[in-house]
Amino acid sequence: MILYLFTLVLLFLSSACSHKNFEQEIEVFPKEKLLSAHKIWMDDVLSPDFMLLKDSNLLISNASNEHMLYQYNVPSFDLIEKSGYKGLGKNEFQIFPMFCHSMSDDVYIWGYTPYTIKKFTFENDRKLTFSGKNYKLKHYDSFNQMHIVKDSFLIYNAIPSELAIKKINLITNQECGRIAFKTDRHGNSFFYQNRGIVAVNDSIIIYAYLYKKQIDLYRVNDLTLYKRLVGEGKARIVIGDFDNNTNYYVALIAGKQYFYALCEGENNQVSRLEVFDYEGHSIIEYAFDIVPYLFEIDEEKGILYGYNSDYEDYFLKYDLH
Repeated sequence: MILYLFTLVLLFLSSACSHKNFEQEIEVFPKEKLLSAHKIWMDDVLSPDFMLLKDSNLLISNASNEHMLYQYNVPSFDLIEKSGYKGLGKNEFQIFPMFCHSMSDDVYIWGYTPYTIKKFTFENDRKLTFSGKNYKLKHYDSFNQMHIVKDSFLIYNAIPSELAIKKINLITNQECGRIAFKTDRHGNSFFYQNRGIVAVNDSIIIYAYLYKKQIDLYRVNDLTLYKRLVGEGKARIVIGDFDNNTNYYVALIAGKQYFYALCEGENNQVSRLEVFDYEGHSIIEYAFDIVPYLFEIDEEKGILYGYNSDYEDYFLKYDLH
């Protein structure tokens, strides 16, 4: 009996030490900078739904326009091509176009059918061209914040159907892992205290919480949690009321060097973009004159491209340096 109790104590202490090893407070940001938006008039697209940056190509999707895909050259914002129609034809969108982020130069687009992801490349004329490769998914799910890893795995946020991050092997078309989060008794997934958003690079999954000041980092290969960043901030969730909750992380991008988390904070104050490295160290915090709630980042050139629906006729461009 004594040996049994001693073993339980050791297991408890081991668990506590392990917990402390991966959890750390969010460091004070050593640098802060105010970014001023340069507004670029949009002639073609209205109210972008999604945005994707590949080298000098900025891709925009919009389900409400006649054309649903737009390709621009940046930083000039010259329109290269507009395409994509809604319909039931072979190359038409039955749903709406949604980009799957990846670290490769290829472009992956979901929405031609509820079960299809198409892979595209850029030809010599810079236009987006179908590669001939389709990924047929086994079934429809709540596909949100979709990411393709090394042309082999699909990782996505399954909210609102499940409070989980799912990993699908695209070769076998089977689920090969998931990260499940604790749900609340009220059953309304939009107001679960553990609801969050997902971003992925080829080795790390970032999960930033909407209703608390917390970011979790997982390894792609085995889905293990290796770092938890926790900051100060009170939770406020009013079930059924989107306007009076305290929102923390509302947008998230995984870059090659850093990841970028847009945080509102208590009383939904003016949003700031928090930049971290993949060991969880705070790098820099950006404030904005106009907040880009939809954005992509060119790390190499130090440019952020964004959009704010309050300025619906404009793209926004910011110099990060």
